[in-house]
Amino acid sequence: MLNRLKKRRYSFTNAQKEWQNVPLDNIGYFNSKDLLALNEKEFLKIINASIQNRYSTNDYRNYGNKWKIYSGIETTKNKIIMDFGCGAGIESLQFAKNGNSVIIADINPYNLQVADRLLKLHGFTPHKVIQITESSPFFTLENTKIDIFYANGVLHHTPYIREILSRALTILSDDGIARLMLYSDRGYLKYIDSDLPDFTQDIRESKNFKKMYTHFDSVGKYADWYSEAKIAFRVTGLYKVRNFNYVTDDDRFCFVDLEKL
Repeated sequence: MLNRLKKRRYSFTNAQKEWQNVPLDNIGYFNSKDLLALNEKEFLKIINASIQNRYSTNDYRNYGNKWKIYSGIETTKNKIIMDFGCGAGIESLQFAKNGNSVIIADINPYNLQVADRLLKLHGFTPHKVIQITESSPFFTLENTKIDIFYANGVLHHTPYIREILSRALTILSDDGIARLMLYSDRGYLKYIDSDLPDFTQDIRESKNFKKMYTHFDSVGKYADWYSEAKIAFRVTGLYKVRNFNYVTDDDRFCFVDLEKL
């Protein structure tokens, strides 16, 4: 088992390089350096197309308008939000439009530049710009408490979900929450076509580990699935699950709100 895990070890350096290719919904993956090289018109054309795809009720992501509802991008107002793993900044922009103060954070510096550019082209300035690091404490944020630690499609790509959420606790306000979008157990059952592994098991021990990350994202070499019970297990002693909801037309993703204990 140890040898198998060693072969399947998580590399932050590789992840940092790979996720410089940011996903743009129904368009593909774009290298953030290439996005930065585009003129303003070309840049906004690509980003706006991705935004339209993500939030269209005809798209599988926002099926039944659930993505908008459970992400809170339209109803969350006047909060301080950290968009952890912001990528191109698409959801950072939606939160900023509703009067929220947004902190953008990412493992890749070029992604941060893309998100910063997108916000500024719409008349917004990030509250802070944070480079995520490989190990604890993962980021530096001084003299600021946040209302929402938001990680959309991010923490299922790292084995350090508990450690990162533990760090998030230290910056959350008294009634702050962590809101996550994760790959779901229903998605695993449908697309991996196998029984769920023991959720106390490291996903890298599963015979379907490679099939999991290959199917769910063509970029990156790590992916995990979550059910309400599994995320509750992972955050035992840190948070309790406030809300858990499946999204997309096939329930392949889920949104979960975690409340401080």
